[in-house]
Amino acid sequence: MPHQRNKPIAMLLIMSVCTAISVFGGIKGRSAETRGQSLNSQQIIGRWEGIDSTGILGRTGEATPVTLRFTPMGKAIILTAPSEGLQGFTFDYSLNPQPKPIYLDLDFKPMGANTTVPTIAQFTTPQNLKIQLSGTRLNGDRPKEFLDELNLSRVSDHMVAAFQGEGAVATQLIQAEQSNEGEGKFVMTTLVRSASIYRLETGQFPITLTQLGLGHTATQNYRFEMTVKNDRLTLIARPKKAGLRSYIGITITQTFREDKTTQTLAIANLCQSFRPSTIAPATPVIHHINRAFPAIECGSGSEAVRF
Repeated sequence: MPHQRNKPIAMLLIMSVCTAISVFGGIKGRSAETRGQSLNSQQIIGRWEGIDSTGILGRTGEATPVTLRFTPMGKAIILTAPSEGLQGFTFDYSLNPQPKPIYLDLDFKPMGANTTVPTIAQFTTPQNLKIQLSGTRLNGDRPKEFLDELNLSRVSDHMVAAFQGEGAVATQLIQAEQSNEGEGKFVMTTLVRSASIYRLETGQFPITLTQLGLGHTATQNYRFEMTVKNDRLTLIARPKKAGLRSYIGITITQTFREDKTTQTLAIANLCQSFRPSTIAPATPVIHHINRAFPAIECGSGSEAVRF
């Protein structure tokens, strides 16, 4: 699709939400060394989270939570959380750590050949990464400096962020437990993100909460359960005591084929009861009103939670 090659990355990212085209694609012909053998290449492996306030990955004027998972094999996953829920898909990445800043190449694979998006990245600390997305274009010039960059913090070295141990999520859980209701929201948003990443990376949903990093079925104030049926994962959080709201999260997938390329998308939403309740909210309803991303609407007596 040559007429698309001069579109800015911002427009292509918006198109990906509307038409199920992957934002990032594989860079072909790169050596194994270029794809992750150096120290800096290994450093990018893990799970990163941040907030896009530029509108590149969401709507203009709206702060959009972003999760990026880089695997050791040059594959990666992006999750964005606009106001209507969580949306995710896979891409490939190629990284050259020799230049300063680091060269990071993205490619819009479903749009055809020669769709590389050259950009730059930099580790400001071992736990912090910034990537330049604003102003980049298909087959355009590589940016020379950072401006309105996406800043990310490492939350895990792995696909799933564990709630136990010494990682960032374990520390946040301890803090969330002190706020009672904040605990339920924090654990559920983290679990839903992990479920989406797990499904996109492995090709199947997990069957236990342990696979999502939760070693026990209960935390200080909540009990959790998970079911998987017909390629739909459901997570439920019920409070142990009165005065707290309950939660339900749904993650589904949708596969599209475009120009002989197959892309699997993950779509999720999290709902909380309007009022304190030990009963799980009604099951959300899935509306296939959008070809790319079906809408998951919270059921009666509940409302959507921002990720």
